Amino acid sequence: MAKPRKKNDSQRRLLRATEALLRQNHVAIVDLLPQDKQGLINWRNCRSVRSSRQLIDAVCDLPHRWTIYLAVFCRSPLGERYIKGEEIVPTGQYRSEQINPAITHYHEELLASCNQSHVIGTGWIASPVGESLTEDEAARVFEAVGCWESSEPA
Repeated sequence: MAKPRKKNDSQRRLLRATEALLRQNHVAIVDLLPQDKQGLINWRNCRSVRSSRQLIDAVCDLPHRWTIYLAVFCRSPLGERYIKGEEIVPTGQYRSEQINPAITHYHEELLASCNQSHVIGTGWIASPVGESLTEDEAARVFEAVGCWESSEPA
């Protein structure tokens, strides 16, 4: 007896293709405050991702299991720059516009653990394919997008 053929599941095929596209391009969303910058970046080479319709749809329209690196940018009175960060993996799948409400609690805890007189700004890097970033990789990405542009502590 022959095996029954698997049904063609176009939704699964689309999901696999978009994940492959995002993984190949090392796409991540970067968000900085108070500079109010947000955009797509290739976290491997720290360059802005060329926005194609397919790539934007892959990030924005589909829910993903995100890996998010939260950071607080600080500068000591002596001018020494440092980043206090942590990586979280929220349970469940979220669309890109649902990330901010999902991580607000974690970001507030991280901000509260910092010396408030040193804080310059905050930011996060979100990977839709679950890529984990080291502290050095996250620092390179944040510097590439201008996290230190605000010169005065908040």
